[in-house]
Amino acid sequence: ERLMAKGDGKALETVLIGDYIRMVHIHQDDFRKFFRVLATTENFPLVYHCVAGKDRTGLATVFLLTALGAGMADIRENYMETNIRMRGVTDRIIRRATEDGMKGEILRPLLEVRKEYLDAALAEIGKFSGSLESYVSEVLQADTEVLRARYLTD
Repeated sequence: ERLMAKGDGKALETVLIGDYIRMVHIHQDDFRKFFRVLATTENFPLVYHCVAGKDRTGLATVFLLTALGAGMADIRENYMETNIRMRGVTDRIIRRATEDGMKGEILRPLLEVRKEYLDAALAEIGKFSGSLESYVSEVLQADTEVLRARYLTD
């Protein structure tokens, strides 16, 4: 709230970078459960989300695509596509905030995904796990063989 009141959009972006670094630590149990459900559920279609549907969900999708063997270029493209798909909603929220007397544009870092957010999470993972693949398989305990057998087709 304080940063929004000051109109400090850059500081809000810094907050999100810190959140991504923290998420790879504090949400490990949640991500492990996500992979257990993916490996065992018989309930389809399967929907997963978080409050905004872009941060924890975005990382969960990065981890899932990694487990399924997707390349980093495709993973990054998928992650950044969030901004394209959510552009209308994002612009509406910003416009409404501006109409209500706020500096609506400062909300953009909170409403979008950014390369810097993902890079921060990946750098943190690299520091303590060595690679994204080892984080997914060893820390998050994703059974890549089971997941690939269940979710990939020829």
